[in-house]
Amino acid sequence: MIVKDLTKTYRSKHERDVVALNNISFSLLETGLVFFVGKSGSGKSTLLNILGGIDSFDKGSVSVFGNELSKPSSKELKKNCAQMISFVFLRLLFAR
Repeated sequence: MIVKDLTKTYRSKHERDVVALNNISFSLLETGLVFFVGKSGSGKSTLLNILGGIDSFDKGSVSVFGNELSKPSSKELKKNCAQMISFVFLRLLFAR
């Protein structure tokens, strides 16, 4: 998977633009585990929703197994992601 210049902006209730992802680029190997970690509000869920075909993006491109999926709301993106990408959600609790 190759992600280039991925950008996602939401419109808030107060008509302000909130940039969730700003020109994110990275590549992943075909197999293995990947962990996205960061502070609350840093865009982890937005990124996973886009990679999983659940959400669209404003600009950039996503290439899944050699298929260039540069159209932000591509049906092909949703189909391929649903067949090839899995998520495991973990909630880590730490005792203090």
